[in-house]
Amino acid sequence: MPKTLENFSQEVGRAGRDGKPSVELVLSASYKKETKIGCAENFARGDTISPNSVLLWLTAGVFGVPLAPDGALEANHYQQAKAYDIRPNVLLNLYAQLELKFGLLRAITPCYQVYDYTIRDEKSWANVDKKSKEAKTVLQYAQSKSSGYHIDVSLAAEHSGVPRADLTRVIQSWEFSKAVEVKASQVRHRYRVLKELPSGNSGLLSAIANQLYEGQLAAEEEAIEKIQGVLQFATGDECLAHSLAVYFGDDKAVPYGSCGTCTQCLTGQGVEFNPNYIATVDQTALRNILGACLDRDDPRMIARFAIGITSPRLTTSKLSSHALFGTMVGVNWEQLVMLIDAECAAAGYAPAPDGSYDHLTQRRASGAQKSSNKPASSKTTLTRGGSSSGSYEKKSYTPYGNTYGGKSSRGRGRGGYRGGRRY
Repeated sequence: MPKTLENFSQEVGRAGRDGKPSVELVLSASYKKETKIGCAENFARGDTISPNSVLLWLTAGVFGVPLAPDGALEANHYQQAKAYDIRPNVLLNLYAQLELKFGLLRAITPCYQVYDYTIRDEKSWANVDKKSKEAKTVLQYAQSKSSGYHIDVSLAAEHSGVPRADLTRVIQSWEFSKAVEVKASQVRHRYRVLKELPSGNSGLLSAIANQLYEGQLAAEEEAIEKIQGVLQFATGDECLAHSLAVYFGDDKAVPYGSCGTCTQCLTGQGVEFNPNYIATVDQTALRNILGACLDRDDPRMIARFAIGITSPRLTTSKLSSHALFGTMVGVNWEQLVMLIDAECAAAGYAPAPDGSYDHLTQRRASGAQKSSNKPASSKTTLTRGGSSSGSYEKKSYTPYGNTYGGKSSRGRGRGGYRGGRRY
């Protein structure tokens, strides 16, 4: 079923593109009785992140990191999405609001964090610059791999003190000399600072976080209202073509307000439809969900696991591939979150202990090793000291706990609650 009338209009246009009569069907239920329209509404809630994750992202991921040498704020969106359990499209939207709504940042040209290069011509390679400070730094921090070399220029710049732009310039000069073939990856988004940042101002950070969270809730409710609008349109008494034209502001498009071919015109009445929400949550199923997902710091995350909505955190912990993932699809969202919240409150909104999901990771790794029949290899790599925000910081606080020198210790919860209060 289309989630908005705009989507429906586009599909109608595709059906009539050849100018011939077409049949447009609106399928409002799946083959399973229990996964009707409630499922579509639940998925509309998948982008909203917990309020405390918003605050932690602002405090540690955005405004808690040093600026780049040129004064720009840099962020690795991929790492931030995993660290703060934010979908990539939602993360882009949050940064856009910091620019458009709060006037704090402005997006500028991004850069790459990782470069892989392979020597393509030994003669040309022998003649390129390898003696400058910048070239020596690249060679020092580049790590050998099966075919060529790999270097995190941001990390190398952080450890060596050589500006990243200079390291990148050396690699590019090698490429221009046709000595190496280069592949860049891991985009670092960059933002120009427009005014004083609220770093360390807990009151202002909380106010911004609350506004961002309320904006997410408003967008979520708008999406649900649009789904309800499609249902009302498809099941109402009026001609479908006329109703659609009226929605887009043209009440004269359909003569006499009747197309004469839709179900409503042919039968003279609307369509009966029961959304069939599962209002009563199966307590046995809920206990199984809580037994599999041991975190108690984010009720929304557990609810997403129950109804089958992926998120970076669920993917990282391998819970998205768990057998119980999505087994409560179609259950009323508010009822489910309310019950899960009660369980989380009783547990003090505590995250799961370290290693709680190691068995899921080990199971997948074991299966992959058996299928490939190759022993796992180990490599020595540079680390950023646990800074999941992609910053220059060697010590930082992330939603996964305090990190020092790459070692993690559990701290405050990662999700939307702490200390028994909702944030």
